[in-house]
Amino acid sequence: MAHTTVTLEQTSSETRCGWFVVDLDGTLVSADLFVERLARLLLHRPWVLFAFLFSGKYSIAGLKTFVARHVPLDAQHLPYRQALLERLRNARTANIKTVLATAAPAAYAHAVAAHLGLFDHVLATTPELNLKSRRKLNAIKQLTDGDAFVYAGDAPCDLPLFKASKGGLLVSDSPQLKAAFKKTAPEGEILPAGADYRTRLKAALRAIRPHQWAKNALILLPAVTGWGLYDVGYAVALFPAIAMFCICSSIVYLMNDMGDVDADRAHPDKRLRPFASGELSVGNGLLLLSGLICTGSLIGWFFLSNVLWLYAIYLAISTAYSAKLKELPTIDAFVLSFLYVARVLIGAEVLGVPYSSWFIIFLAMSFLSLGWLKRYIELYSSEGDLKSRRRGYTKQDEPMILICGIACVFCGVLVLFLYTTAAEMRQVYNHPSWLLFLALPYLYFMLDLWREASLGKVHHDPVRHVMFSPKAYAIVAVSISILFCARFI
Repeated sequence: MAHTTVTLEQTSSETRCGWFVVDLDGTLVSADLFVERLARLLLHRPWVLFAFLFSGKYSIAGLKTFVARHVPLDAQHLPYRQALLERLRNARTANIKTVLATAAPAAYAHAVAAHLGLFDHVLATTPELNLKSRRKLNAIKQLTDGDAFVYAGDAPCDLPLFKASKGGLLVSDSPQLKAAFKKTAPEGEILPAGADYRTRLKAALRAIRPHQWAKNALILLPAVTGWGLYDVGYAVALFPAIAMFCICSSIVYLMNDMGDVDADRAHPDKRLRPFASGELSVGNGLLLLSGLICTGSLIGWFFLSNVLWLYAIYLAISTAYSAKLKELPTIDAFVLSFLYVARVLIGAEVLGVPYSSWFIIFLAMSFLSLGWLKRYIELYSSEGDLKSRRRGYTKQDEPMILICGIACVFCGVLVLFLYTTAAEMRQVYNHPSWLLFLALPYLYFMLDLWREASLGKVHHDPVRHVMFSPKAYAIVAVSISILFCARFI
């Protein structure tokens, strides 16, 4: 019989048998639930794994049970494959017995079954048995008592089950697995997984968020304020520094998204991110993360050895923010501000450009305001509190955040005035009094940004909004004109 890719309108093979057995990871859901939660445990609470190491139960089944006990599953927002859900509903309508058979921990399998309400039986990994491949087949045969069944799976380890079933159902885009499936189950059917090479490559590119690399232009600020952009030596030094920051940023984004996959799935916008949507598996994400760490280490070793310790501190604080600090009210805003100011400090250190403490304080106030703005937008767009999204704020905090954010804007203006009157400004600018006019475009832009946020017109990442705002570029042009006048007129 010809091997085809089926649609829902075609006759389902499971309706011709008494049992319809469905795998969970990669089949019913486009994710590996155990790997996701193991990564979350490693990123957020790695010390918990010491309890497993000291338990003496060194087995895959034991590790899966241990992880399931410490990291619960939110079955409501998983990336379910709608085509398989429809087949399960049709099977139950036809009085076909449905079974969820998976190598995932039993706690996760029962949570999914309870949420969907589409399964008559659940077979899953226990503390003593990792239910995979032939062990799963034996459990299915024992349950069905030798009756014919149709099995839906997605991996090479499922080939023995396809061979034993009466018309398997493969969920995969792998040409090699499809070829093996054709030989094993000639009458089987194929459902596209939507995870071919190009799809995964695009998802990986989205996961490292290259559009966020624009934030690393802050490294240029010391060169801009010191009028050193024309220096070729600066350009040579800046290239590896910016590349290193782009890699560090992507590392943090990957760890953040892999650790927050459950919270992202419950978010109206973030659920479309590669890991949350299932376009990119956490396993592939860990491989991508390893590659970025190796690349960053090589760049740092050969080009930035004198400031590598600064990047290490930045990466450590960023990791701590993703793991825990983002959950601590007020502290999270200060950490966000520091992470942006750190880009400027490292840029100045790489270039050897002197910087004013007033300038750093001004930047800290500005980014602290943007940090508060980020939380304000999240609260404004949410229906309740943000604790489910690993944020420590509630709706009652909204007025306080608004006051703190706008207060930081005016503190920034005050510091800007003090900065322009500092003695070191006369070493760079002929007429530093011109710099007082910088307060006008700055104050207008920041207050207008808060006004737009209160109207729901600002992206949940305000720094990204600023980076891609035409109004921001107009303000930058005006500010550069003022700097030019202060230096040359």
